[in-house]
Amino acid sequence: MTAGEILATFSIFIISLFKGEGGLNRFDLLSIISPFLGLIAWALLHNPIWSLCGVVFADFMGLLPTYKKSFQDPIHESRLVYFMSATGSLITCFSVGSWNFSLLLYPVYLALGNYAVLLASYLGRIRINKV
Repeated sequence: MTAGEILATFSIFIISLFKGEGGLNRFDLLSIISPFLGLIAWALLHNPIWSLCGVVFADFMGLLPTYKKSFQDPIHESRLVYFMSATGSLITCFSVGSWNFSLLLYPVYLALGNYAVLLASYLGRIRINKV
């Protein structure tokens, strides 16, 4: 699951370099720079739980622009991709060996994060239809 998420994220990053909308504002800079704090925590802390929390923080900060775009421009976000990723992550929660925090944190975060993108897209569609 993690390898699939890495491949998908890297692919989106590469495509965005060529097809992205461009421009940088404070929000974009915060979303680009702050994940490095999570990666630094991952590298420096020798506690696997805190390192995992750092990775989740880094991923969440990188996901913030997706929430924003899903709300502002919901037509251009693939709901099926986020639904499948969220549902796959949710299924992963039931395939872990035991129910403990360290095994469930990342797949639960991915499920909630991807379902939240769907919610942002749905709310964005409602906003557009009311205007």
